[in-house]
Amino acid sequence: MRLLTYLLLPALALVAAMPASAQTQDPMQIIAAFREATGGAAWDGMEGVQRTDTHSGNTVLTWVDLRRPALRTESQDSQDRHVEAYNGRDVWSRGGPVEGGVEVSRGLLDQYQAATDAFIAAQGYFFPDRFPFAARWVREERDGSAVLDVVELAPDRGFVRDYWFDRASGLLVRITVPDDPYATRIELGDYRPVGPVRVAHSRTVRSWRGGVLDRGRLQRLEFRPIPARMFEPGAAP
Repeated sequence: MRLLTYLLLPALALVAAMPASAQTQDPMQIIAAFREATGGAAWDGMEGVQRTDTHSGNTVLTWVDLRRPALRTESQDSQDRHVEAYNGRDVWSRGGPVEGGVEVSRGLLDQYQAATDAFIAAQGYFFPDRFPFAARWVREERDGSAVLDVVELAPDRGFVRDYWFDRASGLLVRITVPDDPYATRIELGDYRPVGPVRVAHSRTVRSWRGGVLDRGRLQRLEFRPIPARMFEPGAAP
């Protein structure tokens, strides 16, 4: 099972090789610059978020706990409403192949994928006291005139991903899977204010060849505490 596959698929960027003169950067300073560019201290009081996105013509609702790794998504197609969620212990789903029932998994791979998805959705790197992770600056890349810092982040009990930050703006623009030439990639853009912070309003998932697999667009975002029961197996909205 994979949570938010349309939203959180990893990737490999097709950019130039790192210049030999690139100097090592502090990954936490790069994250701090991104945090400052999108609201700074305003993030400190955030406890949860509910968002509505459109993906390939479908509407997707997402609830994210910003206090701990927990995530829930709901999508509706012409046949069924599908729910996928993670409460920090159980990965579960309702709808789809298991009609009318709830499927629960504590398999290691499902756990790692869910923890990774929750970390990305919550921007857990903004909250190291809530979302423990390891960080390492990997290299500098150039994409046209842009200089990008590639930072490797590994959330506790999650997969390693590479996060690409634009050095001029400080913004996160890409998420990829390291050392996988056939992985897809996420591209983030159109950062706009929502209340006291700025968030990406567009997400594009591309294949390893560069073709577009999905275009996501943020429609609505509300910051508020999300009750823990929302993430428990079988819980109703």
